[in-house]
Amino acid sequence: MKIGEHDWNLDPLGKHIWRGRMETGQLLALARAVKEEGGQLVALWGSDDRHLASGFGIHVALLTSSGLAWVSCALPTNAPAYPDLAHIFPQADRMQRATFDLLGIRATDAVDDRKWLRHGAWPANVFPLRKDFDATLPATLDTDAYPFIRVEGEGVHEIPVGPIHAGTFGPNALDPTFGPELKFQWAPAPGTGNLAPWDGLQSFGTVDVSPDALRVSLVGIDGKARYAVDIPRT
Repeated sequence: MKIGEHDWNLDPLGKHIWRGRMETGQLLALARAVKEEGGQLVALWGSDDRHLASGFGIHVALLTSSGLAWVSCALPTNAPAYPDLAHIFPQADRMQRATFDLLGIRATDAVDDRKWLRHGAWPANVFPLRKDFDATLPATLDTDAYPFIRVEGEGVHEIPVGPIHAGTFGPNALDPTFGPELKFQWAPAPGTGNLAPWDGLQSFGTVDVSPDALRVSLVGIDGKARYAVDIPRT
């Protein structure tokens, strides 16, 4: 399979699909070649192959001008690692972080190595997709301090929103655990859920800023506000 000026040692697996194995250094060169010809990273994932008398593996699927290239690299059992691909394909960032959280396979020199899936669900040195994972281990009780990017200071308001759906669902019964209070409900009649957007119940939110208050509004697709709350300046 030729990508750019180099003929890569990939075998046809099907129509417009190629498969191959290579060293991690070649993987970096292949990713650059795909990027230079206008291709993209489709997926990145890892595997624990120790039950096959091997170590670990890192796998990528790349969209090239000729089709899909599926490439794997063998990694050592101790400290499995491969070169960071996120500086070539930014979408690799979260795939790499998830691969480490689940398998302990590290992307070397990655700019962003924050956890992605392990939010206090298991200890930092435990990897649930490894073959020797002990599923009877209790969940960690460690405080999970995720390093979110924070915006602070006078005039900053934090407003939770969502989720956004393609259809119109609900309403469901409120969960009374934290004492919620229903302020507004705009929903289809009972038995008519999962309506399409053109049925008129889709909405979006707006925030209007004035010197004295924030007005947060729920607006229908017809442009009319259905509900609004004013948050006064304090």
